[in-house]
Amino acid sequence: MGSYRPRSSQEVLTLARQEGIGSCVVEVEGTYTVYSLAKYVVGKYTTKEQINRFLKLVDVKLTPVMEKETLDEGKVTVYKPSKNFRIIHINHVEQVPNVEIVHKIRGISEESVVDVYVTVDRNLVTLYKPIYFKVNEGFNRVMETEDFIKENGTLN
Repeated sequence: MGSYRPRSSQEVLTLARQEGIGSCVVEVEGTYTVYSLAKYVVGKYTTKEQINRFLKLVDVKLTPVMEKETLDEGKVTVYKPSKNFRIIHINHVEQVPNVEIVHKIRGISEESVVDVYVTVDRNLVTLYKPIYFKVNEGFNRVMETEDFIKENGTLN
């Protein structure tokens, strides 16, 4: 009898979560997905350069914690970040806390490119994104996402 082989990256992610991994980065065939503590997608990246740019901005290092060969997607690697990620949805830019370091970056929200604000604490990276029906109110919404994603992933 052979050993269990997961079918997909989602099964590998479930295994990692069962072992206590909260925020994580999942690599599948050279693409990277960053997950928050609450299991939401923080960002998706199609190149190592894109994710490294984001990780450098928020001062996060990755440690591989699980690697599995899957039936459908090949090798899947799960990384534990040195800081956890969370997303807070806001109505107005004024809801971003007035702390020492706030990065203003661009990201995808509701099929548009918008301003996203990031605060970095010792153990936590918090992204402040507009609630979907507020993307037109002070978040510099742009409808063209295809070129942005090719160059930056969904957040950078």
